[in-house]
Amino acid sequence: MKLDREKIEREYVTTNISYRRLAEKYETNFNTIKILGKKYNWVEKRKKYNSKLTQKYHEKSINDELDLIDYLHKATGDILQTVVNHIQNAQSDKERLDYINAFAKLRPMVLMNKYDTERINIEKEKLNIGTEETTEQGIVYMPAVIEDDTEAVVEGENVE
Repeated sequence: MKLDREKIEREYVTTNISYRRLAEKYETNFNTIKILGKKYNWVEKRKKYNSKLTQKYHEKSINDELDLIDYLHKATGDILQTVVNHIQNAQSDKERLDYINAFAKLRPMVLMNKYDTERINIEKEKLNIGTEETTEQGIVYMPAVIEDDTEAVVEGENVE
């Protein structure tokens, strides 16, 4: 029985399926899958794949959080400006005092947004987001597999 080694490898590398389950799925011997996995370094490729997938997830999470903080920072700034305008245009001292109290309540939000932005920038630096190594497009880069003309024979089965 001919096996599509690249398809099986891709499935092993990109999922959590076991060698035993692959053997069952593709109706072949467990040892055949085990030999192919060892020969073509499937375990190492899976580790690299999962590492890059995790890195991309962290990058996206941090960028999403930065976008949210940026949005909140701008919205808070707009609200503060509106409050300042109301303070300047207030008709009475009581109205002016109410707006000043509102301004005092909003001020810590602005400071917190600046703190969050700095914290996330530090996290981005820790993860090397934006460096040459992590700016590839897509989720994962999987190198091409070079075909080998040799055949593996395990318990009477030919594997290509």
